[in-house]
Amino acid sequence: MLKALAQPGRWYTPFVIAPGVFLLALFIALHTARALPPIDRDECRFAQASRQMFESTTLPAHLLDLRVDEKGVPKGLHAGSWAVPMFAETPRLNKPPLIYWLQSLSARVLTDNRPLLDAIWMYRVPSAICYALSCAALYLLARGMVRHHAALLASILLLVSPMMLWDALQARSDELLTFTTLLTMAALWGIWSRRDQHTTPLGRTLRAAAFWLCMGLGILSKGPITPMIAGLCIISLCIFSKPSSTNPSRCRWLLQLNPLLGIVILALTLAPWLIAIDHAVGLPNYARIVYDEFVLRGTTGSREGHFAPPGFHLLLSAALLWPASLVFIDALRRAWKGRLRTSVSVSTITTTDPTATTQPPRRRWSFRSLIPTHIRDVELFLLAWLVPAWIVFELSPAKLPHYPMPLYPAACILCAAMLFTREHDFRRTIRTTDETSPAPSTRLAVGDIIWIVIACIPFLLCGIFVTYALLSPSIQPPLSTTNTITLIGLAIYGCFGVYSAAKVLRTRRALWIGFFAIIISLPALSVAIRTIGPRTLPGSLTARLFKPLTPVVPLMTLPDNPLPFASVYHEDSVVFWSRGRAERLHTSAMLDWLRARPRAAAIIDERQLAEAQALGCVSIYSTAGENSTMPKGQRDTILHVVIKGEPFPSKAQQP
Repeated sequence: MLKALAQPGRWYTPFVIAPGVFLLALFIALHTARALPPIDRDECRFAQASRQMFESTTLPAHLLDLRVDEKGVPKGLHAGSWAVPMFAETPRLNKPPLIYWLQSLSARVLTDNRPLLDAIWMYRVPSAICYALSCAALYLLARGMVRHHAALLASILLLVSPMMLWDALQARSDELLTFTTLLTMAALWGIWSRRDQHTTPLGRTLRAAAFWLCMGLGILSKGPITPMIAGLCIISLCIFSKPSSTNPSRCRWLLQLNPLLGIVILALTLAPWLIAIDHAVGLPNYARIVYDEFVLRGTTGSREGHFAPPGFHLLLSAALLWPASLVFIDALRRAWKGRLRTSVSVSTITTTDPTATTQPPRRRWSFRSLIPTHIRDVELFLLAWLVPAWIVFELSPAKLPHYPMPLYPAACILCAAMLFTREHDFRRTIRTTDETSPAPSTRLAVGDIIWIVIACIPFLLCGIFVTYALLSPSIQPPLSTTNTITLIGLAIYGCFGVYSAAKVLRTRRALWIGFFAIIISLPALSVAIRTIGPRTLPGSLTARLFKPLTPVVPLMTLPDNPLPFASVYHEDSVVFWSRGRAERLHTSAMLDWLRARPRAAAIIDERQLAEAQALGCVSIYSTAGENSTMPKGQRDTILHVVIKGEPFPSKAQQP
């Protein structure tokens, strides 16, 4: 098979490879996503807000909750309609609406306009599709930068990235942000790479329109992140690019972006939603929310305790960008020095003249060595895409592992080019070595060994966790013997796979690394997530608590006599499982709430069980958990699911 790839025939075209990459990524994401419960906290917020938006346009009028407060701000579950995402009774305006629209549309299509039949995996479909589209689009973009082998390897490296795959399993906006940012940067590359060429006015206008349209979609995905990445890239290109004979100015190419057209396109893209927001909550209030979310959170640290020191993202990239992380640092170094082979395919090099592919000479270190002097267009563009935005993410006090995801495509192209550069250098050394010369060394560099050891850590942790889960009674339900053996086997398999990848690096067969990544990473990640996830992920406890409540959850949506529900366990997954009808009460108010209602369902603390039973409540399930309303140190308890009265209405009342 690899011989066929090395000598592409008629079938080896973008029309075959790109759909193949898309279908493989989509299958892996959807197959794994269906096995996971709703994950706290962001996913449940996104999914519930999308569900309420879906319900607001499909439920009958007598089932809608359209309450507003005295100022006209939406307060009911469905009062926000398509303009204002609502999480329970609270407007959720700290994230733009595009992901909510896509998730609600996905649920509408998959349930045939029946909201009560939805499931969490339906809201994950847009993330899975964006993940698959990102992998396919990266292949198409990379073909214009590097040869087809490196382009295919870059898409494979992105496909098997643990961070990309993990985020594709959740109903969040980060995969959509990555895809829209990738499209924006692809359009920018189309403009900048043709800055010295004579192009038609129509072609320039279409490329500029594509850039601004993708920029608008990026803003609707996650606010200013896409404009920040594109803006920093443009500034870096203007600073570090070299003037040419046909274009002596470094910044004149900016006119090809057509800013006036951009203003029109952004206005047409954003204005309808901003007008709806102004009518619902007022633009000054919305501007204050955006300022708190993106400015205060980014400069003073997250209010949810997401602070980490600089270097956090680079350290995590060893595992989250595996196996591209094996050569990530070396790829950055060689790209900065202009020593990556970004435009020559290994298979086309047949000369044995060492002067034909001589690299720029090395220089002693000095301050001037920090300035790229031999860098080419592809390397400069990828570094301008990757490095400035990565520095911003590192300097921001608020850090979460998924923040640099829009930069992963550039990193994967650089790493793929690095692997093919090594293969070419090694093969050229083999060809230019005569019989009397010593054999060329194939030993790994010290940096390669360090990164391979770091890449082994996730698999070792997997084995350690399985041992803990097998011996600890706190993991509920406990792992079966079959699952335990499977996970231990995966840990051993992963370590063997990393060793095999190291052997491949020694022989510098770059394309093999991509196939090793698929064979090793995808089954290991998929099976491990499907096996461990339902027991250990945030939200697995809520799934167990609501399993005995499955028959009565639809009764909470009755228009005339809904079943009341309250909980002292306050995670956002409780709101999702109860379809937004949960009252999250303090422990001190729970008994009074039960006393005032002849029929109800609740999740209570074991310390209240005796008094609740005296009120006529019956415990139908119990498990170890935490009482969110108690002080730290007193939260660990046994949670009980209780039912009071006869929760099932007559057949005439059932929905």
